[in-house]
Amino acid sequence: MTPEGIDTAVGSNAQFPHMVNARMLYISNATELGTVYSRDELVAL
Repeated sequence: MTPEGIDTAVGSNAQFPHMVNARMLYISNATELGTVYSRDELVAL
């Protein structure tokens, strides 16, 4: 997950009239592959 990827995903959903606008990104655990984000990466996200 990158800031650019999030911008793309959020931007592509804005075209649907009944979609809720994204306001928050929630990350609680490592991914299935063990990905853990650094503090700097989380700040960027």
